[in-house]
Amino acid sequence: MGQQSHSLAEAGDHDGGDEDLRRSARETRAALGRLRVRVASRDGTVSAVLTGDGRLADLTFHAGAFDHGPVGLAGLVVETVGEAYRMAGRQVTAALRPLLDLPFDPGTGGPACGHATAPAFGDLVREHRRRTGWSQQELADKACLGVRGLRKIETGGVVSPRPATVRLLSDALGLDGERREAFFLAASISRG
Repeated sequence: MGQQSHSLAEAGDHDGGDEDLRRSARETRAALGRLRVRVASRDGTVSAVLTGDGRLADLTFHAGAFDHGPVGLAGLVVETVGEAYRMAGRQVTAALRPLLDLPFDPGTGGPACGHATAPAFGDLVREHRRRTGWSQQELADKACLGVRGLRKIETGGVVSPRPATVRLLSDALGLDGERREAFFLAASISRG
């Protein structure tokens, strides 16, 4: 009894499901396809361009770049490319906005009939934990986390959950397919 899973690229193409979700997935896919991030170093001697798929499309060294020496130039490249990825992350989050505004069912990780929007990550963790019938201590033990940290996540005290923590929780809760994708999406949105 396997669960079906669809990538963002497939979400607009399969039969059944919610038409709003398919339309929003198509809009999101198009927005991500157009994404291009250009960033220059503080002094303007290094610039980088990233594409929507996360590729470094261009790295340019302008006049004066080599005056920094090898270590200084390497530092500028790392700083500039890092900033480009941070900006791309913000743009990806903005491109996901059509999906985030859809009604959401935390129990299924998919569209809902009500008017609620995508839940906060802590709400989603609590919902999945309650679905399993576990206490906070039981989930914390299964995920190899501290119960105080889990409590902070569920109450919204942790705004930026670490990717490793999200993975541990997802694995402990046995999430896969669309539920796992929704879980990681909620975590990335809370990192915003």
